[in-house]
Amino acid sequence: MDNIESIVVTKLHSVMDLKNPVFENMKKRNRSVHGLCFPISGTMVYHHNGKSIVSDRQHAVLIPQGATYTYSCIEEGEFPLINFYTTDDFSPSEIIVYEIDDITEYINHFRELEKISLLTPLNGHLKAIKIIYEILIRLHKVELNKNSASFDTIRASVNYLQNHFSDAGLTNKVLAEKSMISEIYFRKLFKENFGVSPKQYIQELRILKAKNLLKGNLCATVSEVAEEIGFSNVYQFSAAFKKATGYTPTDFIKSFKSTEEF
Repeated sequence: MDNIESIVVTKLHSVMDLKNPVFENMKKRNRSVHGLCFPISGTMVYHHNGKSIVSDRQHAVLIPQGATYTYSCIEEGEFPLINFYTTDDFSPSEIIVYEIDDITEYINHFRELEKISLLTPLNGHLKAIKIIYEILIRLHKVELNKNSASFDTIRASVNYLQNHFSDAGLTNKVLAEKSMISEIYFRKLFKENFGVSPKQYIQELRILKAKNLLKGNLCATVSEVAEEIGFSNVYQFSAAFKKATGYTPTDFIKSFKSTEEF
C-alpha cells in the first residue's frame, strides 16, 4: 500500500534542518528509513526508477524506506527533513510528491519535532508521532482538494510532460491538448501548481539530464546530447546550458574530467 491513509507511524528516527548548496548526483542506496522533506527554499530533483521528481516550496516529497536513488540540488536552500519508521504495510515503490498549501504550518510542526528530538532519552515519543500524523493529515487534505481543483484539470498534461520532457516537439500547445484546454489556461494553471512556467520547468529538467549525459558518457558529442534532450539546434542548447550552469557544454566536460582525475 502506498497512500497516506495506509501509514502507521511507529517511531521518529531523526529531524534534520539541511541547508544545501548546489550539488549534483549524490547517491543514496537502500534508504534505512522513510523520509519526508518539504523545502522552505531552494529546489531538489530526485531520480528514481527512471523518473525525475522535483521538490520545491510548493512540493514535498516522501522518500520510501529501501529506496535507491540519486538527487541533486539545482537551487540552494533550506530543506527540513523528517525521518521516521512505519509498519510494513506502508511500502511504496516510488518517491511520492505532495502539494504544499502553506509552508508556514509545516515549518511550525517541524520546529516542534526539532525540540522533541533534542530530548535524551526521547521521552516525547507519542507527541512526536502525533505531530507527524498532523503533517500527513494536512498533506492528505491538500491532495484531496487538488484532485478536485486546478491540478486535476492539467493532470494528463503533467503526466505527459514528465514522461516526454526530452521530446523536441514538446510545446505548450501539445501539453494543453492533452488536457483539452487552451494554451493560456494551461499556462495559468501550471504556474499556479508549480510556481514556474511550463517552459522553465521543462528547461530545468532538460539541463539536468544534459549534465548527467555529459558526465556519464565523455565520448558523446555536444550535438548528440543536445538532440537527446530535445534541442534541435546545438547553438541554442549551448546558450541555454551556459546560462543555467555558467559553463559551455565543452567546458563542463573538461571540468568534470579534470575533477575525475584527482
